[in-house]
Amino acid sequence: MALALRRRPAPFARQRLLVLYCRPLGDFAVQDGQVAQLRREFGAQLQVATSSPSDAAQSWRTWVSATQPTLLVRRGDRILAMAIGCLPLRELEQLIVHSLG
Repeated sequence: MALALRRRPAPFARQRLLVLYCRPLGDFAVQDGQVAQLRREFGAQLQVATSSPSDAAQSWRTWVSATQPTLLVRRGDRILAMAIGCLPLRELEQLIVHSLG
């Protein structure tokens, strides 16, 4: 029998990235698929959530496009990166990798 303890992170440990996908109304199936792919690729290193643009703007206190999909990357209280519009998946992957670094 084994005992598994869950340790609290050290005070100097880096917080996980939070990626918020702000999805306006409309047909954004390509972007939905890209966000799902990011979730599969980087799932252990980040948390992905989906929100409406108005909810995201209010809770994160930043501008979010009401007509284009927006991806916000945050660690703690600091926004590290933002991607607006229909970007290729490789650019979104680079954005995540850079933010993890």
